[in-house]
Order: sequence, then C-alpha cells, then structure tokens
Amino acid sequence: VRTRGGVSPIRWKVTSGRFPVGLRLDTKTGSISGVPRKAGLFTITVTVTDRLGATAEQNYSFVIKAKPKVKAK
Repeated sequence: VRTRGGVSPIRWKVTSGRFPVGLRLDTKTGSISGVPRKAGLFTITVTVTDRLGATAEQNYSFVIKAKPKVKAK
C-alpha cells in the first residue's frame, strides 16, 4: 500500500472487512505480508491517516486460490 503526500508519521488501518487468515498489514509501513491459509474472496478497506488527521481510504480485493492437490505415485 503506498501513499503520496501527507505529514509523517502516517498510519494505515483496516477499517472494513478482514484480511485472509495469515496475512497482516504493518500499520507503520503499509506493507502486507504473510501466507494466506484459506481460499476465498476477501475485500477490505484501508484508511491512511497522517499526523494532521488528514485521511484517505482505498478498497482492495484479494482472491486466494486453493493449494493444488498433488497425487503421490
């Protein structure tokens, strides 16, 4: 997640929806990291707030596909 402008420090927060289990948002950097554990469609809203209280929000959708099954020979 990237921002343009604003006065440091800038904070990110998920304000609607939920990340897939296993993913997380670093509230200081806006980085998304982790390994999702469940397939599905996940929609979130991220709100960014700067030191002066200015805010912006963005919606994101994640499509997580199921891990392929491997047959043993």
